[in-house]
Amino acid sequence: MARQLKLIQLYPALVAILFVSCAAERCPSQLCDSDSRPKCDRDDLTNCKCSPFNSTVCTRYNHSVWPNYRGQEDMEDAEVEMDSFKDLMNSSCSPYLVDFLCFYYYPYCDCQSGYHTPVPCRDLCLAVKKECKRKVPDLKWPRYLACRKFPKKCCFDPRRQGA
Repeated sequence: MARQLKLIQLYPALVAILFVSCAAERCPSQLCDSDSRPKCDRDDLTNCKCSPFNSTVCTRYNHSVWPNYRGQEDMEDAEVEMDSFKDLMNSSCSPYLVDFLCFYYYPYCDCQSGYHTPVPCRDLCLAVKKECKRKVPDLKWPRYLACRKFPKKCCFDPRRQGA
């Protein structure tokens, strides 16, 4: 619990650090430049819209990029899908499950600075999946969350910052 509190307290700084290190690899950087935005690529949120959201699960921040990494255009679709993970989240199978899901369904953004979290990392996905399968042996991991689809670089992993 203390570890999670530390992460919450350091969250804005973590996002800035992660983004800056990612920017060096020529990853997307601008989110909030105009109301008329080009079609957004779910793997590149550069032209996506940063908007407020209200989630029952993801409560550490209140602005996200739409469409999200799942390709969903609005908060309602994301919340319905997040709800399907309710039992898994209640199992506390991994300390990073909620972070993984929140940053996938609700990528954090700050419209004033243009910062946003990159897609979650493959290693984070693998760790969460492994921990959850250990505690919930009959777990059916969704195909759309296949860890091989997540990048190894230019991605978000809260474990890398020693939080």
